[in-house]
Amino acid sequence: MSEPSIVIENLSKSYGTKQALCGLNLRIQTGMFGLLGKNGAGKTTLMKTIATLLKKQTGRITVCGVSVERAAEIRAIIGYLPQDFNMYGGMTVRQALDYLGVLSGMTKRERLSRIPVMLERVNLESQAGKKVKALSGGMRQRLGIAQALLHDPQVLIVDEPTAGLDPEERVRFRNLLCEVAQNKTVILSTHIVGDVEATCQEIAILDEGRLKFGGTVSELCKLAEGSVYTADCSFDELPMIRSAYTVTGTVSKGGRHTVRFLSPNGKPATGRETAPTAEDAYIYCLQARGGANNGAV
Repeated sequence: MSEPSIVIENLSKSYGTKQALCGLNLRIQTGMFGLLGKNGAGKTTLMKTIATLLKKQTGRITVCGVSVERAAEIRAIIGYLPQDFNMYGGMTVRQALDYLGVLSGMTKRERLSRIPVMLERVNLESQAGKKVKALSGGMRQRLGIAQALLHDPQVLIVDEPTAGLDPEERVRFRNLLCEVAQNKTVILSTHIVGDVEATCQEIAILDEGRLKFGGTVSELCKLAEGSVYTADCSFDELPMIRSAYTVTGTVSKGGRHTVRFLSPNGKPATGRETAPTAEDAYIYCLQARGGANNGAV
């Protein structure tokens, strides 16, 4: 295995009495890396700490061999797209990129060279003269990626980038991230399991600031083998199954329901065992006591 692009060792961070990160250990390679967890799990805190937007309290982080204490050097090699990315609505797309390039210290020559390249890469050339406020949600996210990549960073960090996008835009955006990850490290933080399953080989699951799982999607699915079942039931039987088990999916047809549920403590009274999906395994992992896999990725 190649040298990790990002190394995180025993990282902890707290806000007053709330522990946001607890002794976190991760090794992230070049390519797409998925960061999963519920809201409040510590994902945004971790990403902002890697990007030097928050100071770490204990532990060690290096990005491409550079310690996060050297903030100016780290910011030169990291691009960051926050969940709430926004720009002045009255600016055109081209003006917004030029303005952000100035803020990041790029020369006029660099901006003139890079902006057309980035507009083409994110498929916004035809929108270059359009006001930012007139862009769709998907276009605005693509503009966010363009600004994050404008200075050609080695690492790209994106926080919940597909939230609020329609299915077509979500697929287009995921494909764009995969293209970027051919020669960069891309950290995709989300609570949408499908986005990670479709794009990432290595993943980590955070829960209350702790590493709950680190490994591949297939390794995650193996954890839930023997614990996922489906059953056919009537409308009246459905509440009983929901009260006894964690239901991960329900399909209704002709007054009958096919229910997908977790039974980690042995074969249930009803139902047939089925192969776990990544979403099944994610929910199983979050419900498991302790860490399902506390080793570093």
